[in-house]
Amino acid sequence: MTTQEIEDPFAGANDLEDEFETAKTEYVRLEDLDGRLCVFDALRMGEKTGTDGPYPFITANVIVVDGPEAEIAGVKVPGVVEGLHVIASGVIPQLEPYVGKHKPFLARLDSVPSNRNRKIKVMGVKKHEVTDADKAAARGPWRAYRAAN
Repeated sequence: MTTQEIEDPFAGANDLEDEFETAKTEYVRLEDLDGRLCVFDALRMGEKTGTDGPYPFITANVIVVDGPEAEIAGVKVPGVVEGLHVIASGVIPQLEPYVGKHKPFLARLDSVPSNRNRKIKVMGVKKHEVTDADKAAARGPWRAYRAAN
């Protein structure tokens, strides 16, 4: 058998499709979800060191319930944003009691001016402003998420 008789394993492959996954360069951020009703499933907590020293973070899956349809960093919303890295100091204390418990935390994300620099917005949540209608809207997406996970 000659090499001319061996079938090319790459024949017919789509050269436009890349079979390898590579590191992401864009991520969904809390700021991208400002004003939206979200259900957080806080998975785990950790700590990283930045230029100002150590800071806590929470990794969460976030079910975006409302708002206009959009694609943010390859993720369609409303929908589930998996593995969101939450570092916002206004959100961490709210999520911390639920880390690892798979208990849904429902809130509307809200940005407010920073106390240190009014030109910079920081993320927080409007948990106290969640209505019965918001809870009803979130119930179906949360249950679908839990059934799939």
